[in-house]
Amino acid sequence: MTKEMIWELIGYLGSLLVVVSLLMSSVIKLRIINTIGSLIFCVYAMVIRSYPTAVMNAALVLINLWFLFKLINKDKSFTLLEVTADDPTVGHMLAKYGEDIAKYFPDSRERRSEANKAFIAFQCDNLAGITFGKSSGSEFLLLTDYSTPQYRDCKLGSFVYEKLHEMGYDRLCYDGKNPIHIDYLKKMGFVEENGILAKN
Repeated sequence: MTKEMIWELIGYLGSLLVVVSLLMSSVIKLRIINTIGSLIFCVYAMVIRSYPTAVMNAALVLINLWFLFKLINKDKSFTLLEVTADDPTVGHMLAKYGEDIAKYFPDSRERRSEANKAFIAFQCDNLAGITFGKSSGSEFLLLTDYSTPQYRDCKLGSFVYEKLHEMGYDRLCYDGKNPIHIDYLKKMGFVEENGILAKN
């Protein structure tokens, strides 16, 4: 393989990463992958002496870094609001994210009737997540514990579980079977107990 072919493959890699970044639902992942792709393509453009392309990609790298800085340092404070099942905001979330919720909680529609508690999480004015559960004394059974795509970095989960604890729930449980959510809960400190996941 010649040197020219290697550089051409590097150029294709940069282009591919830029395209792939546009498929990311997470804005932070989009910016990171786009930055890497633009940086690779900038180097490639310099090697082949396509200076306008190099300048454009260098500008994209700087723009991405600026927005990443703002995103990382953005106020991530959340608010948890207890609502009723027929609250209009609940209806809006279920209409907007219904298909995505069903991916992670396939039985959420059927089990919603078991819930006697519902909470919506906000970050500033943005809808961040929704939680349906069944409370029994100091135990809270999570039936639906959904975060919107841009808030799937564990921070929202930590906030919600801490707030539930402050409300007097000393034990959180999950008896669902979705392996993706089970892995997530294990990262959040849940452990298996008698066929369910629990966090004390």
